[in-house]
Amino acid sequence: MVSGAAEDRGDDARHALSDENERLRQHLDDLLEWIVENLGGRFPVPEPMLAHLRIEALSEGDALHPDLVKMLRIAPGEETRINAALARAARLAEWIEERSAWVEWRSTAEVALHLPGDPDQGEAIRMELRDSFDDALGPDRGARLWTVAESSLSDAFGAFGVGDRVIVFSLATAPDGAAEQLRIRDERRRPGGKDEPARITAEVWVADEPPPAYARHIRLLTRAEEGDAHE
Repeated sequence: MVSGAAEDRGDDARHALSDENERLRQHLDDLLEWIVENLGGRFPVPEPMLAHLRIEALSEGDALHPDLVKMLRIAPGEETRINAALARAARLAEWIEERSAWVEWRSTAEVALHLPGDPDQGEAIRMELRDSFDDALGPDRGARLWTVAESSLSDAFGAFGVGDRVIVFSLATAPDGAAEQLRIRDERRRPGGKDEPARITAEVWVADEPPPAYARHIRLLTRAEEGDAHE
């Protein structure tokens, strides 16, 4: 039988180990960020470190991020081909998303836009991007770009169709109480797998006007409202 004191010591040891792992992870993140900032493009990043890099794959406009261009020494012509592939993938992803979207009117002040996942189509987009990187950079450099960018691209493309997304638009009272603001809750749900549990992540925005990233989703709500009016 394990005493309470022994259990406490075990918990303390686990917490200490977790804190140390977090400290080391942060140290590695800082080191890799320094490498990209100071050495990017001048010296190759060691292969084992690529998977740990946390660099945004896309800049504004869904183009390849300048940090990746510099770090992997991507030539202008190669960058153009990759950006064209990213633009095609973004248009296809939007079409797939809009095709299956549906609207839930929860009240006069709250509406939810449901965007169901499509794993088969998402995998097709993922493979098309992966092949496009190889076509533009060759197999070796294409693989390096994919290693660094895959996590960020997965976020940008809704985990490539794995899981659902629900965007809730509602009215919220401004802090001064004199006006109403738009509140957006963007929730992503990913089913669990063999080695990982199901996950729900959410971002919340409160603003006088909707962020530009949600302009397309606002249009989907408008179309749904117009469709209801014609019924």
